[in-house]
Amino acid sequence: PEHEIISWVVLAKEPFCQTTDPPTLNGTSKLHRRNLEDIYRADIELAYEKLTVQREHELHGLSPQHSFHEQGGTSLQAARIAAVYKKHGIPVSRVIRLLLQADMSIGHVH
Repeated sequence: PEHEIISWVVLAKEPFCQTTDPPTLNGTSKLHRRNLEDIYRADIELAYEKLTVQREHELHGLSPQHSFHEQGGTSLQAARIAAVYKKHGIPVSRVIRLLLQADMSIGHVH
């Protein structure tokens, strides 16, 4: 979908193959996702950690004193911003009020 953006890439260390142990391709030469996840688990977890640090840095400076809209929020960013608020112990009711304030300020709620 259009809203999904590649955030990180984990490169394979060797070509995909049916004969490796464990195989990275199944019998019909399609990716063996379970094996790939097992083989590259450490690389994937490291990528998630780096991405989390990057995202938290990008979101640094968010404040419950400012509306969702003032903080650059869009409908696709709402869940991410709400998750940061939740992580820092800001009540869900406050997050909902911020989102409603933003919608009213740009004319989405009548």
